[in-house]
Amino acid sequence: MNRRFITPLALLAVLSLVVTGLYLVPAAAQDDMTQLRPEALAPLTRPAALFKHDEHNEKAKLDDCIICHHSGANGVITPDESSEGTDCAECHSVAGGKNQTPLRRAYHRQCIDCHKEKGSGPTYCSGCHDKRRP
Repeated sequence: MNRRFITPLALLAVLSLVVTGLYLVPAAAQDDMTQLRPEALAPLTRPAALFKHDEHNEKAKLDDCIICHHSGANGVITPDESSEGTDCAECHSVAGGKNQTPLRRAYHRQCIDCHKEKGSGPTYCSGCHDKRRP
């Protein structure tokens, strides 16, 4: 092959790899990202909260799942049982009920109350629900 032809072709191949790499890095970084978007709360007035579970727990020095994934019935939390792996909406209905915290309030209280108690983390709407994000 002609050297004039190989150089632009090689440049195009390298450029393609760089562009592909730039596209894949953010996608891989979102593997740990969870959208807290229960369908029960639709229609949403703000974007879903994005939550990096492992990064959050490492930064907050949380190693006991029960701290966030509580369990219990009739408004009484069972301190030694975890609800890990169970959607909040399975126990909290949208409207709530007798001895039951409504779903939206349960989400907000779980996060905001802990942030206030620890003096760290967002305690206002746009801290978790960023309208600039789709």
